[in-house]
Amino acid sequence: MEAARVEYGDYPSERWDKTAIEDAEVVEETSEESKYSMDAYILTSLDMKNIIEEFRDMIDNDSRGDIDGVHYTVPYKAYDIEAIHHYKTHEERGGDSYCGVWEMVGVVDEDRIEVSQVIDEDGIEYPNVMRKLNEYANKH
Repeated sequence: MEAARVEYGDYPSERWDKTAIEDAEVVEETSEESKYSMDAYILTSLDMKNIIEEFRDMIDNDSRGDIDGVHYTVPYKAYDIEAIHHYKTHEERGGDSYCGVWEMVGVVDEDRIEVSQVIDEDGIEYPNVMRKLNEYANKH
């Protein structure tokens, strides 16, 4: 059985013309590669999933992960993506009781990520990418 081959074409970069960026074109791709874009400025749904998971991992591993309004930054491809963690809780009576006194249990009202800024290495902002990432974060 022959392994899947990928052939790359060598094309000059159009970055200096400030038009579309093309460094290589995948001639034959597997199903796994078709979900991922090699272009540094294109984010696929797999890229957005990776970005949101990266934020979740950062929040889960941060001692301030249960504080509302903490800012996090993830570098991804050509972008620096900044997000705010919104976290709100309240206490309710519940759990165990002792002599008619119930213990208080914390209930999470809001736990979401809001992408607040997407910039590239030149400091250029990308509001459409920010909007798409926020839509993806709200759905997942």
